[in-house]
Amino acid sequence: MADRGYRLLLGLRQARAWSTIRPRAFQTALDALRTSFRAVVADVDPDMEGEADGGSIDVEERNVMARTTLLAADAVVVVGAPGMKGAYSLTQVITALTAHGVAGERVVPVINRAPRGIRARSEIADVVSALVASPLPRPLFIGERHVDNAFRDLTRLPDALVLPITDRCSSLTARADVHARAQFADPVQPGSLGRWSRSSSRNN
Repeated sequence: MADRGYRLLLGLRQARAWSTIRPRAFQTALDALRTSFRAVVADVDPDMEGEADGGSIDVEERNVMARTTLLAADAVVVVGAPGMKGAYSLTQVITALTAHGVAGERVVPVINRAPRGIRARSEIADVVSALVASPLPRPLFIGERHVDNAFRDLTRLPDALVLPITDRCSSLTARADVHARAQFADPVQPGSLGRWSRSSSRNN
């Protein structure tokens, strides 16, 4: 998608192709993508069941792409609908994420087609917070947006839909970058590596 500034890598064409994906090979491919691009956005299913959950290694290998990607992600956007059923489904996915090892602060809950009233939004946020054991950031509320025309005409999505999510994710990825630099960047003190001289070179 040269005119939009990104590249699109399609997923599996057929569901039965999951058996050809080896965990280590996929991990290597994902690491290559993350080092080759400034940002990688992955659309994955919420099915994270592994061998420890259902006793089947086949199920874990079938979900290897989602499981690997979610653990590696700096930010995980979980989208749900308003109402009792929507809030319950959203918290079920978040609970599965945290059980899989995704830290709560990396989760970005999003309520799509959210009501406009402040009270209704506050009630949804309270329900989500009460049903999830680990601390979470406050959900983002996205109102009803007509995006069908944008998809049909290949135009930009409304900023009111995109910017709140990208801003939250950008702050999380920036925080992850700072943490990574602090963890691996160890300044070398002058003189700590010794000096090279002709005499030492002859002795070696």
